[in-house]
Amino acid sequence: MGRRSWLDTDWKDFGPRVGAAYKMTNRTVLRGGFGVVYGRLEVNTFDPIQSAGSGSVTTSLPYFDPATEAQFNLEDGFPPVDVVPPVLDPTLLNNQDIQAYTRESGKLPLIYNWNFTIQYEFNPNLMVEAAYVGNHGTRLIAGFLKELNQNDFSVLSMGDTLLQTISSEEEAAALGVPYPYSGFSGTVAQALRPYPQYNRVYDPQATVGESDYNALQVKVQQRTSRGLDFLVAYTLSKNITTVDDAFGWGGFGIIGAVNAKNLAREGGLAVDSTFTNNRGDRTHNLVLSYGYELPFGNRVQNRALKKLVGGWRVAGIFQYASGAALPLSPYQWPNNLANVIFNNEGRLDRVPGVAIRNNVSNPWPGQSFMFSSEAFTDPPAYTLGNAARTYGELRGFPWLNEDLSITKNIELTESKRLEFRMDAFNLLNRSIFNNPNTYVPDTPTVQGGRAFGYGSFWGRMNIERQMQVSLRFIFWCWRALPGLARARPPQVH
Repeated sequence: MGRRSWLDTDWKDFGPRVGAAYKMTNRTVLRGGFGVVYGRLEVNTFDPIQSAGSGSVTTSLPYFDPATEAQFNLEDGFPPVDVVPPVLDPTLLNNQDIQAYTRESGKLPLIYNWNFTIQYEFNPNLMVEAAYVGNHGTRLIAGFLKELNQNDFSVLSMGDTLLQTISSEEEAAALGVPYPYSGFSGTVAQALRPYPQYNRVYDPQATVGESDYNALQVKVQQRTSRGLDFLVAYTLSKNITTVDDAFGWGGFGIIGAVNAKNLAREGGLAVDSTFTNNRGDRTHNLVLSYGYELPFGNRVQNRALKKLVGGWRVAGIFQYASGAALPLSPYQWPNNLANVIFNNEGRLDRVPGVAIRNNVSNPWPGQSFMFSSEAFTDPPAYTLGNAARTYGELRGFPWLNEDLSITKNIELTESKRLEFRMDAFNLLNRSIFNNPNTYVPDTPTVQGGRAFGYGSFWGRMNIERQMQVSLRFIFWCWRALPGLARARPPQVH
């Protein structure tokens, strides 16, 4: 009472940034930097008034008349309201989900960034660079991890008693549990919840997410020399997080906490998800871009032949990356803990000695299962499984792609030329299949020659080879001012 806002205002958001460079020798330079940046709050999650636990009043509208396309006429007045506010009935939202904003959720997401780089110049056109890059995110929006109405795991010792129904003080006393309030009817597990009159009580604005990223980044760059330029970049990285979605909706890998009172088990590799803007942890990532002006035109003297064999340039971008990390699908509660602990995610048991990934001899969809369903099993009743949220072996297909272009420039005059260009995307016509199914309870089967269930995959995520040919006429014009030297103007296409 007496507060003007639901959340505490954070007045301590100090975001320093510092960088330094040191020239060790004429060819070697050291660089480093550190910075603190802040995210933003998703204030649009404050939707209806009832989201803050205040309750709401609704009324039933009359039948929609298709003939008039109206539910009522204004001349007849508005339909009567069932209840007139203010509504002070404490039972108004009983047996419903409640959003409850905690005061500390007003703090902005915080990310620490740092890097250290060594650059070495072999010659004026060739440079190599190696860098360590890291960041740590804290106070990230992770509303799915803040469940205020979860039972403590100690209640699991009660076993099947948790699922028995009580409707009176006598029935509760007979089972040795407290009767929460007059008129309660539900399971023992529901009666033991911190707020037994509600279902979920969660904070969609909760800033409890964490992330850690560490990477070795190596780059070799050649400026244009003798017609050749290239850039080779390699990254070896690991990205561990408790929330896979930058906007706090959890992501495919996390729909809630196994234990909201202890988030230590929620960490895992950042997973690939079409539900978020995160493409997942990829251990290795190699990118090569290059351009080369073919030298044939410089080796002939005949003018006509020089026009034919000169002016050719080859360029391309090649990318090769590890498969993205995938989650053991969280949409599973293998031993019904969701009805006794009321957590938002379950865990399986990891079977020792059984490989997670199969050796797929024929990766064509419909004929193989990427993962072994025998690597995981249901834990004993009323226990939490020991499996992690993600595993390094649980990954999608590697990303392999080559794009190539060949260009021929034909000089017509000093100010006019033709450019003939051929482009090929996915030059080798590679098929990169969609991520495999990671829902363990989905029993692997083969129907009609196609695999279904855990470990199966179908369809491709990349496009087939595409080629295009283009012809451009490029010209430019200018007018030299009196007394000024005539300079080459910008091109006009």
